[in-house]
Amino acid sequence: MSRPVLRQKLRFYSLVFVILWTILLAISCVSELLAQKRKVAELAKIEARSIIARDMLYRRWATMHGGVYAPVTEKSQPNPYLAQIPERDLTTPSGRALTLINPSYMTRQVYEMGREYGINGHITSLKLLNPGNAADPWERQALIRIAAGETEVTGLETLDGEPYLRFMRRLEVEKDCLECHAAQGYSEGDVRGGLSASIPMAPYLQHFQERQRKTVLIHFVFWLIGGLGFGMGVWRLHIQAKEQEKVERELRNAALEWSAAMDSSDDATYLLDCQRRIVRANQAFYRLSGSSPQEVVGRHIVEVVHPQGELIPCPVCRAQDELRDLKIIMEAEHPDNPAGRPIEVTVKIVRDSGGEPLSILMSLHDLTDARKEEEERCRLEARLRQSQKMEAIGTLAGGIAHDFNNILSVIFGYTELAIIEDGDPEKRREDLKEVLEGARRAKDLVQQILAFSRKTEQRKQPLQISLIVKDALKMLRSSIPATIEIKQNITSEGTILADSSQIHQVVMNLCVNAYHAMRETGGTLAVSLEEVEISGEDEGYGALIPGRHLKLEVSDSGCGMSPEIREKIFEPYFTTKKTGEGTGLGLAVVHGIVKSHNGHITVYSEPGTGTTFHIYLPLVEEQAAGLPVKEVVADLSGKGEHILFVDDEPQIRDFVEMLFLRYGYRITTFTNGMQALEEFQDHPGQFDLVITDMTMPYMTGAELAQKMLGIRPDIPIILCTGQSELINREKALAMGVCDYLNKPVLQYDFLSAVRKALAKDNSKHPAG
Repeated sequence: MSRPVLRQKLRFYSLVFVILWTILLAISCVSELLAQKRKVAELAKIEARSIIARDMLYRRWATMHGGVYAPVTEKSQPNPYLAQIPERDLTTPSGRALTLINPSYMTRQVYEMGREYGINGHITSLKLLNPGNAADPWERQALIRIAAGETEVTGLETLDGEPYLRFMRRLEVEKDCLECHAAQGYSEGDVRGGLSASIPMAPYLQHFQERQRKTVLIHFVFWLIGGLGFGMGVWRLHIQAKEQEKVERELRNAALEWSAAMDSSDDATYLLDCQRRIVRANQAFYRLSGSSPQEVVGRHIVEVVHPQGELIPCPVCRAQDELRDLKIIMEAEHPDNPAGRPIEVTVKIVRDSGGEPLSILMSLHDLTDARKEEEERCRLEARLRQSQKMEAIGTLAGGIAHDFNNILSVIFGYTELAIIEDGDPEKRREDLKEVLEGARRAKDLVQQILAFSRKTEQRKQPLQISLIVKDALKMLRSSIPATIEIKQNITSEGTILADSSQIHQVVMNLCVNAYHAMRETGGTLAVSLEEVEISGEDEGYGALIPGRHLKLEVSDSGCGMSPEIREKIFEPYFTTKKTGEGTGLGLAVVHGIVKSHNGHITVYSEPGTGTTFHIYLPLVEEQAAGLPVKEVVADLSGKGEHILFVDDEPQIRDFVEMLFLRYGYRITTFTNGMQALEEFQDHPGQFDLVITDMTMPYMTGAELAQKMLGIRPDIPIILCTGQSELINREKALAMGVCDYLNKPVLQYDFLSAVRKALAKDNSKHPAG
């Protein structure tokens, strides 16, 4: 209902109330006045009755005694109408004359005396003996009514300009009255006449007028109070109506704002009642469901999002039925996903102040863009970490070159000794063993460098980081000068949930920073790992969850830092190094990695006292991922199997050909993938195994492997690489190759890989 119509109705009902209230109080007032008027008349009548009753009483007494003798005076002369009574007149012995006063005579005399006191009484009859008792017009009419059977007659008349109550009661003939009135033909019990009394109404009317004024005033006050009360009520209703109108306007505006805000959102948002019927929704929901408000509002949500029904209620529907909050991610292929895209579904139960559910607020958030942004963020972080790794490698390049030169010196020296050694084969064997040991050291150093610099995706798993710390320190020992002493105190083998590459990078970055602080003066680099207990009362641990943690400490005895520098060291691109020596990303990357592992990092440093970093990482109860067990192959000899080998390096081809021929294999070598593919296409059944390098002219080893597997899917292939950005072990195995080997490959590892690959092929195609 519109506000103007409501106000118009309010005015109409107010007018009706005023009219009804006025009529009601007027009726009450008139009724009260009439009742008071009747009461006044009744009071006057009661007074008249009491007067008449008194007169009747002493009249009866006088009649009972045959009258009363009284002295003869001017006013009490002998009654001529009693002349027939011999004892009418008597003389006392003292000579005093007495005359008989009968009841009627006595009554008339009493009434004549009463007029002096304002009491008007009269005895009268239609059959008069004494003309002085003649009835006036009102009395005549009253006597007629009494003669007709009425006991008493009442009326109001104005006498001498004043209002009077006229009252007459019937007068019956008694036995003692017959002595005087038998001659008139009366018998005992006949109506003789009547006694009348006239009561002045002025005192009564004066009292009535006072009561009348009070009654009118009281009713007026009541009318006024009722009117004011109703007016205040109407005013209050008007105020409430205005407030309600304001609230409704605000609610309408809020609804419009809600709709505008919700419609501007890309999230599908809708509101359900507790019976899961749709109350309202935004445009994103209508677009998603391909519907309009007219089609879905009021319908059950299942009819809209699951029009075909659902065999098993989805988790979202169960949460709605149970009126509980829920947040769940549904992938695009989820059978209950109405969007066909990855979404985050939120169920929020709206409750009143008492906790009772009012409605169900639903939100479907499309994760497509968020995941793209997350992928882009991860990609940029990976590039940042990779660039920082390269920066660390550059920092250690001098130390790495120094270690390589030492290894090459060993290799060159013992190789030259072996060449010039003619007479002692055992001595030559010992020299070649030293050469082999130097080559192994070179291989380990290269593998450490590659492992540190390799681009890897973050993959957290239970990890014993003591092994990573020791491996990093081993690499550092080969890279930094001997003027810097490395001390380690690894007392914990605890497990954390971490990415091994990132933890390795944290250790390397902190140690490289320590090396920078001491490279000119030398000093001590100390690394320790221990378990600590952190409680909720401990301060200085950031947002760490109380419990057991691993504490990694890296300290140096370098120059230290001032408080101003210490406050900025974790800011990206902040550096105190000279131009070209660093980008300022190292500690920023460390800080980001620690935070992503739910850890905390602190630093303590003062000028001249060195620097100490503390890293806290939460321990887990899970078992750390173990190192792969290396399978031992007892018999490395071949049985005449034919191997196709591809490598663009002539010395490697020659070495491999001599090795495999010596161990009983047949081998055909090719310089590049094109030549090998042509031969394989012509004679695919001649070869039992293919070994190919990854990086070659014209065609990569991965491309060659895919083409060969396309020709003969069961051919076992081993892929070898010195280092490639295009492929890793996981990708190689996923495309169908049997094994993936990193160069340089030692003789035993090479022959073992060949035997295992051929054994797998034989298990697929058993003899016979």
